[in-house]
Amino acid sequence: MGIIVSLLNNKYFKCSKKKNCDVFFLKKQKLIYSYNILELIKIGLKRNKDQKICLHKNTKEKLHSMVNFLYKKEFYKPHKHTTDEVYHFIKGKLKIVIFNKKNSLSEIIYLDKNNPIIRIDRHIYHMTIPIGLFSVFH
Repeated sequence: MGIIVSLLNNKYFKCSKKKNCDVFFLKKQKLIYSYNILELIKIGLKRNKDQKICLHKNTKEKLHSMVNFLYKKEFYKPHKHTTDEVYHFIKGKLKIVIFNKKNSLSEIIYLDKNNPIIRIDRHIYHMTIPIGLFSVFH
């Protein structure tokens, strides 16, 4: 087991901003511990906003992999990606609204401990909505 360090330790994590960092990039360590996920939740709840821990080093890498803390808000924008995407439930409950090619509602899926993983094909519009105050997923 390696050293467990805080997300706020800039020797091991790089922040996307100087102040009120909302995206943490791994620098040295390759592992995200349960402690880091709990810390991400604590930071997100304190700031009332979404937070991420990125396993990729920067936005130019081909594979983007991250732990997301999604905080409940008023509006969730539908979005799509140029690559397939996998959601893996960690904590809370996540509602995923999927749209068809005509931008009409196709289906609604809930991720939780009983239904923990979904793959969404590229170019499919969808929305991710936490059920409750927040949701954490990879």
